[in-house]
Amino acid sequence: MSEAPDAVLVCRLSAIGDLVLTLPVVSALRRTFPAARLEYLSREPFGRILRDVSAIDALHLWPGPGHPPPAAVTAREWDVVVDLSASGRSRRLLAAVKRRRLLRARKQPLARFGFVRLRALGFRGAGIRRAVDRQLETIAPLGIEVGPESRRPRFDVPEPPPEGPLLIAPGAGRPTKCWPAERFRDIARRAVERGRAVRVLGSARERELADEVAQGLPPDRVRVAIAEDPAALPGLVAGCPVALGNDSAITHVAEACGAAAVVLFGPTHPAFGFGPLDPRSTVLSVELDCRPCDLHGPPACPRGHHRCLRDLSVDDVWDAVAARLGRAG
Repeated sequence: MSEAPDAVLVCRLSAIGDLVLTLPVVSALRRTFPAARLEYLSREPFGRILRDVSAIDALHLWPGPGHPPPAAVTAREWDVVVDLSASGRSRRLLAAVKRRRLLRARKQPLARFGFVRLRALGFRGAGIRRAVDRQLETIAPLGIEVGPESRRPRFDVPEPPPEGPLLIAPGAGRPTKCWPAERFRDIARRAVERGRAVRVLGSARERELADEVAQGLPPDRVRVAIAEDPAALPGLVAGCPVALGNDSAITHVAEACGAAAVVLFGPTHPAFGFGPLDPRSTVLSVELDCRPCDLHGPPACPRGHHRCLRDLSVDDVWDAVAARLGRAG
């Protein structure tokens, strides 16, 4: 557009990890158009993760299907609307929003689906872009260019101290994406034996899992933290220089809070575009002819063995964690 926009609306409805990955877009828009009114439309309760992001002037939370967009969103005309969900639901929702210009992300669903269905023919996800890059490409028509350092999401929290606790996030969106709880407990035990405190973090529905990981370990060194509200996640993650978790929202939050992450991928695959972004982070996975078997993790292992995660040994995971703890301090 020929002149800087006065009002910009960014839309990403869900989920928490995906919302974290939109932070580089928010930062780039704020940096390029410092005087613009920059607001964000998301879905309740996921959008609460963005509540304290200083670059966002107003956060609007949509209650969900059956509800119109928030009145504050439809009451004005926006210079630019950026649809990062690019779903049928976001299209229908934004149809009621007045705007001069609409920019919509490209999600490459066929390429990602092909990776799952055509791997036996040798397709390995070539050409699938990282989610962050696809989203940043969405705002390129506004003349925005982003360097490598600005591609990584960051929350407004202090850099974690090197001696901070190891963060362990044992949960994920589906049980099939989770490494066994007893193995996370073994990692926590090794960390404690080497003088490191541990913070086991989970969502409200993961309380039992988090307690299982901490079971039998000294409570003064291994503490369970439960995020009852998504808005609490950055504060609970902040201060941890290293994070261990599955392919989950919390590992994205951890990187965005300055942690180096060790991420365990099982039925899913980082080539879908959602792998770690920090160069200090690493992915651990087992190469099998049956993975990836699903875009988001299947309800159950299609072959019944769940080797993609069970074959990841405690020793291998600990070696990766210990290397990052060593760098942290």
